[in-house]
This record gives sequence, C-alpha cells and structure tokens, in this order.
Amino acid sequence: MNYWKINSFIKKVNMALIEKKFEYPAHTVTYSYDDEKCWTEDDVALENTFLTLVQSHVDISEMMYKSLSKYSPFSKEIESVRAFLMLITDFIKEAIQEADNFIASLMTDEDYSRDLLTQKVNVIINALTEYHPKLTALETSVNSVVEFINKYIELDEDYTLWEKLSEVESRHFKDYENNSIDIVSYDRAKEFFQSYVSVHSTSNNSIYRMLDGYVLDYNKLMLQTEMQYAIWEELTKRVDLLNKMVKVAVDPMNTGDVNLN
Repeated sequence: MNYWKINSFIKKVNMALIEKKFEYPAHTVTYSYDDEKCWTEDDVALENTFLTLVQSHVDISEMMYKSLSKYSPFSKEIESVRAFLMLITDFIKEAIQEADNFIASLMTDEDYSRDLLTQKVNVIINALTEYHPKLTALETSVNSVVEFINKYIELDEDYTLWEKLSEVESRHFKDYENNSIDIVSYDRAKEFFQSYVSVHSTSNNSIYRMLDGYVLDYNKLMLQTEMQYAIWEELTKRVDLLNKMVKVAVDPMNTGDVNLN
C-alpha cells in the first residue's frame, strides 16, 4: 500500500495496548492494538482496507486542490475570447447601420460613399478570421475540464471500498476477543476519518461546481458566437443583394471561410 507517511511507534496505553499512527496530509489515523494477542488475518484485512479507504479520499482531496491552479486560468481564457467576440459584435452593428444607410441613399437618390461599407465588411472578415482560432483553442481546455469532472464524479460516487470495509468490520467484530486491533480506538479513528471526509467533501464539491461553471460559461460563449454568426450571415445576404442592385466595390464573401462550427 502507498501511504504518504507512516509513523508506527510503540506507546503503551495500558498493560497491553500499543498505539499505532499513520500520517497523511491533513489527516492522521491513530488506533491501538493488543500486543499480547497474535495479529490475525482479520486484523490485517481491517487495517489494509481502512487505510486504503483513507488513502483514496486523501488522493481525491489532493486531486481537487491541484485542479484549482490547473484549470482556473480557463475562466480568463474564456473571458478574453468573449471580449474579442464583443468587438466583432460592435463591428457587425456598425456594418449593418452602414448597409441601412446605403439602402436609404438608394431610396432618396443621395450620394453614398461605397468605400465605407466595403471597409467595415472587410474589418469583420478579418476579425472573424482571427477569432476562429481563438475559439477553437478553447476546445482542448474545456475537454480536459469535462474529463476531470467526470473522473471526480466517478470517484466520488464509488462506494466499493466503503462496502468492503463494512464487510471486513463485520468479520472482525464478530471475533473481537481473538483479534488484536482494539475496537474502541478503531471506532474513534473511523469517526475522526468520517469527519475529515465530510469537511473535504464539501470543499471538493465547491471546486466541482466552480469547474462545472467554467464549462457552462464556455457553452454560453458558443451560443453567443452562433448568434453573432447568424447575424453576420444575414448581413452578407444583404450586402450581396446590394451588389446585385448596384455595383458596389465590395468583394463577394464566402462565409465558409469563417465557418465557426
């Protein structure tokens, strides 16, 4: 078994009981055993199963704590890409307004500078070309977060070791008179461990909700992107129509070149 640090030392509790201690990050397991009794298979099974369970929960807590520094930057990455999308949103609004001005000029026979609409449309094309790699670069991070969340849920909902410990305890307690591990001190150790699990489960779940929030924020960004892309497609149709009505100096646009799907 792989423990972080094991300190097993002799400490006389009474005439026969000896204290045994196992130290982990943020938790210590301490219980006693009767030195005058032979160490039985039930004792070995109880100690190994209990310590394996402790180790598993310590590992989960360590895993969740480390995820904070690993995945926290993802939130800033999303906001950075969203800020770029907001610029594109403003560019599209300006181009739509300019297209409306052009249409109005056609209806009133007023002079209109076609170069301005051309310029605004080209700005959007360039911006979308730059935006797409920024958006797709987030996929690797979000997939990693989703994979991590699924791993945590799987570990958190796995009660196999708890069930095994219950079976081992049942066998051990039935023959407590012949077994070496002191039941009273073991019960105290288990109760202390359950308190540890309760506190750290609350912390782990908080981290899980934070990570899940990153995924939800990413999905929101994707919806915002799809919305702006739909508006952009409508704008290209309007400009194409203007191209047919009047020979405007705007290059034909291929929306496939900036496909965000």
